[in-house]
Amino acid sequence: WDAGAMNWNDKIGFRSVKKKESTVRVVCRFRPLLPDEAGGGKSFVVRPEVNTVESKDKQLTFRLDKVFGSDSTQAQVYQDVGRPILNDVLNGYNGTVFAYGQTGSGKTHTMFGSNLFNPEAQGIIPRAAHQIFDHIAAGADDVEFVLRCSLLEIHREQLRDLLNPTNTGLKIKEAPQKGVYVEGITQEFVVCAADIMEIVRVGERMRAVASTKLNMHSSRSHVIFMLACEQKLADGTEKLGKLHLVDLAGSEKVHKSGSMGPTLEEAKKINW
Repeated sequence: WDAGAMNWNDKIGFRSVKKKESTVRVVCRFRPLLPDEAGGGKSFVVRPEVNTVESKDKQLTFRLDKVFGSDSTQAQVYQDVGRPILNDVLNGYNGTVFAYGQTGSGKTHTMFGSNLFNPEAQGIIPRAAHQIFDHIAAGADDVEFVLRCSLLEIHREQLRDLLNPTNTGLKIKEAPQKGVYVEGITQEFVVCAADIMEIVRVGERMRAVASTKLNMHSSRSHVIFMLACEQKLADGTEKLGKLHLVDLAGSEKVHKSGSMGPTLEEAKKINW
């Protein structure tokens, strides 16, 4: 294939395809209404078939890269959102998924799942663990993989190592060879999906949560799951891809959540 032989229209089309593959995508997922919300009716009309969301009065229409309705499954979300990102990481690129939204909107459900050990209920993080080790098992025997995981919590603008809570004084730094990184954070080597599940389970137990009027188990911090995937190929070359899966704390309106005292201070940092 000779790029120089392409005409200008072909080159523009090729660049458009490459840009589409590497660009930021915005995906929206709607959860089912809770019993106490059903009386007010739906505020939006969700149209997954055309990836649009309309306001109830039809005055506003939002077109997104992908829209998931309230009947979407964890597997469907992972297939469209998680799997392509992890494929990029396995090819030596970096990939990130942010879960952003109001408290109680289903971010933690999407990222972690309601049950880490129930295949149907698993979110993006445990499914990514299974995908990467399925890839290793199906791949060539002469490729050596080295996988390292970290779990970082940002609570009231303070960094916390969830795999070693006594590890204080973490700092975000940047270096030409490493890029942006957290100095001193624990990195656990993993050799199977169960190792990652245990890391996630420990991190969930350590994470800061509180009860508000909007969410009985409201996450009061941002959590970042980090996985570095290093591959040593038979020809002596190496590939390094980094995966970041981020479950952000939910934004909230204080007069609705009823936050007071420490939870009010957390809300200020979350919404800032």
